[in-house]
Amino acid sequence: MVSTVLTDMNPRLEAAAAAVADAREVLDDVREQRDMLVVAAIDQGMSQRAVAKAAGISVGRVVAILAGSQPEEG
Repeated sequence: MVSTVLTDMNPRLEAAAAAVADAREVLDDVREQRDMLVVAAIDQGMSQRAVAKAAGISVGRVVAILAGSQPEEG
């Protein structure tokens, strides 16, 4: 069996890798915005359950976001 090597694969693979890296950056930015909104909603009196439902995440994730938003003691 003879396999054919496509010579144009490197540029296509590099472009795909760049697209994935760009998408990760966008995802990180959107998650940061969501997390700030979660903290703000809790600070304004929404329950963790209501915030979780509205944000489409678990209550446990809300708790983790809140824990991560607190300044470290030291």
